Amino acid sequence: MPDGFSYVCHHAWDSLAATADPEVRHCGACNHAVHACSSTAEAAAIAAHGGCVALRTGKTITVGEFGDDQGWPRVGWLVVMAGERAGEVIQLASSGVTTVGDAVITGGSIGFYVEPRARSVNVNGESITTRFDLVDNDELVIGELALRFKSIS
Repeated sequence: MPDGFSYVCHHAWDSLAATADPEVRHCGACNHAVHACSSTAEAAAIAAHGGCVALRTGKTITVGEFGDDQGWPRVGWLVVMAGERAGEVIQLASSGVTTVGDAVITGGSIGFYVEPRARSVNVNGESITTRFDLVDNDELVIGELALRFKSIS
């Protein structure tokens, strides 16, 4: 991981949606603004307020969380939607890993993401095979378990 980053995002700067400010892009996966920075001091200042950064070092642009993972506190959980377990709440680790069936859900200071271990993982009706950033009210199906993701920050 590049120096200073507590989390490196898999989205490239060029893949993020442009905004009115050329130094800020929008990430549709996590619904966060990503601020372009040209120095670690600038990245640290933005990160101190819980912001995502894109740090330019030479020809490389690294997108992610900068600092020592002290972003805003975040709580996430999955609610079972149907079947015998309907209404059950699965608390997610806010900083770490929770395994649910064939999926691993990882929490960090800006949010949660799911990584499938098998082809039996769907998010919002689509099969996923790679990491997927979760946003509030996403519907997941992991094996035969139908879930809704909820979070507060």
